[in-house]
Amino acid sequence: MKELCKNINLKIIIFIGAIVFALLLCVVAVNKVSASEHGQREKMITSVSIKDGDTLWTIAEAYYCDEYESMDDYIEDIMSINNISSTKIVAGNYILVPYYE
Repeated sequence: MKELCKNINLKIIIFIGAIVFALLLCVVAVNKVSASEHGQREKMITSVSIKDGDTLWTIAEAYYCDEYESMDDYIEDIMSINNISSTKIVAGNYILVPYYE
């Protein structure tokens, strides 16, 4: 009789453990889907070679994304990252540009 009770208790413990494990997997899966649905992306930075005719505006247009409220905000971020106070850039130099992935 004791052996039968031990087997039943063990089966109950395994069953409850399996249910808890399945619930944890569901929570993790829902969190991953939720993050991608809300557009949570990571901010990255790339180096861009400035060519003849490039302006800060044209470079910003190529990398602009919805994480910024406006193009002006994006250009301000580029200027801040590069520690520049003027929008004038020089061909042949490089500029750091943020983007999201």
